[in-house]
Amino acid sequence: MADSPKDEINVIREDLGKLRQDVAELTRALKDVAASRADDARAQVKAGVAEARERLKQQASQAGEQGREYYDAIEKQVSERPLTSLLISFGIGFVLAKLVDLGGRR
Repeated sequence: MADSPKDEINVIREDLGKLRQDVAELTRALKDVAASRADDARAQVKAGVAEARERLKQQASQAGEQGREYYDAIEKQVSERPLTSLLISFGIGFVLAKLVDLGGRR
């Protein structure tokens, strides 16, 4: 003999209650997974930024060293041959002035 409609409704209600609990647990689990992945992504971004910052510091340091080397070489050249350096500087200035003047006439 079949159960009464009331019994079937009660069984359905119990099943719906269990389903609600399962959905709530699944939602919590998904939130935990999402939070964990967000934390992992955040850590990866921080590590990438730190690595990029370190590379930038190294490149800036190398550029500074090269700049100092160029400056020292130019200073040595000027002190060894001051007249030649003066004439070269004058020539470069003259050429640049002519280039700027030609650009203004067009």
